[in-house]
Amino acid sequence: MPPLRGGRLVIKDPISALSSDWLARNFNLEVVVLVRHPAAFAASLKRLNWRHPFEHFLQQEMLMERYLDPYRAEISSKPENIAEQAAIIWKCIYGVLFTYLDSNANWLVRKHEILSSNPVAELRNLCKALGLEWTRTVEDDIVKFTRSGNPVTPPEGTVHQIRRDSAAIVSCWKKILTKEEIAGVHRITRPVSDRLYTDEDWAD
Repeated sequence: MPPLRGGRLVIKDPISALSSDWLARNFNLEVVVLVRHPAAFAASLKRLNWRHPFEHFLQQEMLMERYLDPYRAEISSKPENIAEQAAIIWKCIYGVLFTYLDSNANWLVRKHEILSSNPVAELRNLCKALGLEWTRTVEDDIVKFTRSGNPVTPPEGTVHQIRRDSAAIVSCWKKILTKEEIAGVHRITRPVSDRLYTDEDWAD
């Protein structure tokens, strides 16, 4: 995507989320925090059968003391249920990110499901906010990769599927998670997720 000012490097790295404040300050980055519905995040991990080694958090004393101490009890519980694991990870990551946002008024926040529901208009607005040029080629590519008729979910065993029906993705979690799992994810993440999500956003 050609920039309006100089060369621009786009970095998409969920693993660096907890380091985003340090990265922004030391490398003069413009930060966009993309928030995904907790249940959608949990559904993705459940689909891939991805589990989290919580001892990796607990072994990092500085990380725990400085950022994750409010979630220490939940991290230490090391749940076996993937949906619960995902909920705790979501809570940790966004709990820290929202703290960063409180002291970085220039950071942008976008909800994944809003971008997915109306990708052309929402991404055009995001490009404008970042000073990136919007062209017909960019718009055509976005339509091609997000339009209705594209696969809703990747084939089994596939981690990433670039061409997706983005609008249909928004509610996929309702089919992947059980009602009990959804209730559990809501309960765990609520102290943080209530900042952006209402009870209506959890309705089945």
